[in-house]
Amino acid sequence: MAKKTPFFRSALLSAVATLSALSGVAHAQAAGTITIEQISPIGQYGEWRLSTPSGMVVNRKKEQVKSLSAQDGQYLFNVQPPEGAVTTLRFYEGGVLVNTTQGTQVSFTFSGNGTLRAEVLYRYEGVVAVESTPAGASFELRGPNGVRYTGVTPASFNGMPPLYYTASYSSLPGCQQPKPQSRVLRPNASLIFEADFICENEKVTVKNTPPPADKVPTNNVSTPAMQRMLDEHTRSNVSLFHSLNQNESVPGSTVYVTLGIRNIGKTTLKNVTLTEQFDAEKLSPIGVLPQGGKIIGSVMIWEIPSIFAGQSFSVTFPVKISSDILQGEKVTLSARVSGDSVYAPQGELLSKMIDVGVVAMPATGWKADVLFALLSAGALGALTLTSNPIIRRKSAVVQTASKQ
Repeated sequence: MAKKTPFFRSALLSAVATLSALSGVAHAQAAGTITIEQISPIGQYGEWRLSTPSGMVVNRKKEQVKSLSAQDGQYLFNVQPPEGAVTTLRFYEGGVLVNTTQGTQVSFTFSGNGTLRAEVLYRYEGVVAVESTPAGASFELRGPNGVRYTGVTPASFNGMPPLYYTASYSSLPGCQQPKPQSRVLRPNASLIFEADFICENEKVTVKNTPPPADKVPTNNVSTPAMQRMLDEHTRSNVSLFHSLNQNESVPGSTVYVTLGIRNIGKTTLKNVTLTEQFDAEKLSPIGVLPQGGKIIGSVMIWEIPSIFAGQSFSVTFPVKISSDILQGEKVTLSARVSGDSVYAPQGELLSKMIDVGVVAMPATGWKADVLFALLSAGALGALTLTSNPIIRRKSAVVQTASKQ
């Protein structure tokens, strides 16, 4: 008997697939398997629905991989991708690619025998450019989860996922090394890192300015504007604070994080970005982030248009420690601040890390056995309480996480 290959139709025939699934035609017992796997460069997955001959299957938990028994009949597959993701659907039978669909919906016929594997691939079309003045500077571009690119300015990278990127520049001969820059790339948007090197030849030009007509020599090494620029790049104008309500916790518990920045400079800070990076396998935010915060992948983001001199911005929010985390493990939160006019000492990133140590569930500290007797005290309804407390105490030993 010839082997039946899955037959794919466009989304325009989805109505036919639905009617077939709802018809009264008898189907054979399920003998095959359909496995659906989602692949994402940022570990963010979508919800999907699969209309089968026996009913609807919904992946509400957005699981990365899910398998189900399948039978002969019509199927309609529909994906709700993460925000901004471009979706490609690929189907394999016995390791052989049998269909590729650009989009989020496809219908197909399955024989009910063997294994059909569906890959849901998410990609992003963001662009990151790294530039400098003068050009020709070596740089390193880093993101979370080991993302790393290197090159020489000017350079551009296409197909970049929405992540929190940091660009670090190497020094040029005779020039002051610029500070690293950090930015968040929005889905399918463009992001430009640009550094201005302050070089010795610029200072020499100022020093060699011809003297005025009265022949009185000038003795200035640099202009006041350049000196202010140099001063700004040698000290921070932002104070970042990052704390927890407790440094140790148990699996499945809630911890409160306080994160904020203070403008300690003399001018208004503009387009400030405050981020909190976390390990999604060990910790998860609870509910909606305050002050308009957003979550992209494993990064919480707050975008602040401006912070006046002497003013602060802060948020406090709950996070939940994973119930599956082991005793002795450490949960790390990494806070960073960046902005158009945010400065820090040369080579220093404005970031702070805090850790939560995971300890064992504490034993009961004490136990009390109390005998209560309530006696009536006459018509007035007065009550006399006689208690004979017998309290047995035992010490509780709580094992703390070892310091790393």
